[in-house]
Amino acid sequence: MINWFKNLFIKIEFLFICLLVLSYLAKYIPIGEYPYLPILAFFFPICLFILGIYIFIKLFRIKKWRFKEWGLFLFFAFQMLNFFQLSLPETEENSLSVMTFNIKSLLHRSELTRAENYNDIKAFIDNQKPDIICLQEIHWTDMTMLHPYGTTTKSTYSISSKYPIINEGTFIIDDKKYVRNIFADIVFKEDTIRVYNLHLESYKFVKENYEVINHLDEYLLDNKPGLKNGIVSTLKKLNFGYIAKGKQVSLIEKHIAESPYPVIVCGDFNDISHSNAYYRLSQGLKDSFKAKGNGFGGSMNTIAIPLRIDHVLYSDAFHCLNHTVFRENLSDHQPIMVEFIK
Repeated sequence: MINWFKNLFIKIEFLFICLLVLSYLAKYIPIGEYPYLPILAFFFPICLFILGIYIFIKLFRIKKWRFKEWGLFLFFAFQMLNFFQLSLPETEENSLSVMTFNIKSLLHRSELTRAENYNDIKAFIDNQKPDIICLQEIHWTDMTMLHPYGTTTKSTYSISSKYPIINEGTFIIDDKKYVRNIFADIVFKEDTIRVYNLHLESYKFVKENYEVINHLDEYLLDNKPGLKNGIVSTLKKLNFGYIAKGKQVSLIEKHIAESPYPVIVCGDFNDISHSNAYYRLSQGLKDSFKAKGNGFGGSMNTIAIPLRIDHVLYSDAFHCLNHTVFRENLSDHQPIMVEFIK
């Protein structure tokens, strides 16, 4: 009987390591080209969590560790830096503060009117006084807030700045009329920087999808109805989002690579840091969370898991001083503010 359990454990351990490796490699699978395969990347944080429990249990037998245990431990420690950080903020005079915030069309708190939601969000931003603001889902509302300069594109996305904007542009995908991604060239300290405000394709989740994600354990343990339909619906929406997102990323990553100015890339990527979209857009750039973040950096209000899908990337020309995720109930996303010096 003991040998049977040992053999079973070895088989489970082998299957888990295979899933861990596959989910890790999924970030290299080009989104939009291979149906459903990139979704494996979403399993990587779960596998990493399970690996952490596995390593903790193994610590009680550390004297018997061999190459496998040490290899898994080093892999876990290195990969956790993408999901969890501890750092101390820095302060410098004349720093540049940049905020990114998806305000959900001013509809997050349904008991309030859009005007009331707008006033609360404006009061919050006025209090923080960021130098540059990148907003997503602004519902065609004037959201220049406290700044004299702002993008003029008729869009639900905006960039506003206390420094002059001398050029701006948009990304139109498949000749669609609506604009999801924009950029602005801003004069800062006699230099020009390029700021991107991105809102990559969402998965268009509804209440049913969030219910399955947030309470999967209850569905499995209590045999609640709707699990199969919820999972199938969620997977189909993830795949649809990846197909549309692939076209956006292909265009934007080329534009960033060809920028004549140092760049700051902000926005709602609708993807975790272990994804092909993030991997491609972050090439040659640094991540403000990895530089100065704290905790898990989760940026979603509607999911119990602390997923970080709002990101700020930047060129080597900048030094990150601070990365702050505000815990506010103003939207389904949390506002993020990052401070730089150049």
